[in-house]
Amino acid sequence: MVAPKYKAIELTNHYEIIEAVKEIGKMRPDKKKIMLLIDLFNEVHGTNIFVWSKYAGCGDCQRNLKQFWEYVIKEWKRK
Repeated sequence: MVAPKYKAIELTNHYEIIEAVKEIGKMRPDKKKIMLLIDLFNEVHGTNIFVWSKYAGCGDCQRNLKQFWEYVIKEWKRK
């Protein structure tokens, strides 16, 4: 079984994901961009971990999502 972070590293829409990560933590983030991150996160994990309502009301959820994608972005830059 491949770990979710390695599945995410194989994604090819780097620019779109990088731009979406910039929205995390903004006072009024672009919901479409955040939903892209949530949907891809759920897809690589193979289950629905996050939904918008959970994400919007949970600081830890926002932090976890951002840390996951920041790790993936760092790995992209290493290649």
